[in-house]
Amino acid sequence: TDVSRLAVPDGKGLRRLTIREGLRLFGYPEWYEIPTKENDAFDLLGNTVAIPVVEFVAEQLAEISVGVSELAV
Repeated sequence: TDVSRLAVPDGKGLRRLTIREGLRLFGYPEWYEIPTKENDAFDLLGNTVAIPVVEFVAEQLAEISVGVSELAV
């Protein structure tokens, strides 16, 4: 997947992103784990949406919803 192709500089060149770093990149909490093989975990990360983005969109939709319901009253 594309996530497995991400590389980070480590002072000696480039290395592959770890699963933990990928989880952090997408906003997962430190305790979250993907209990599967590394390649499968990267596939799952490649199909995810960043948690902070989902939270932001949900908050915006909630605000719009409250505003619309107030107009209807």
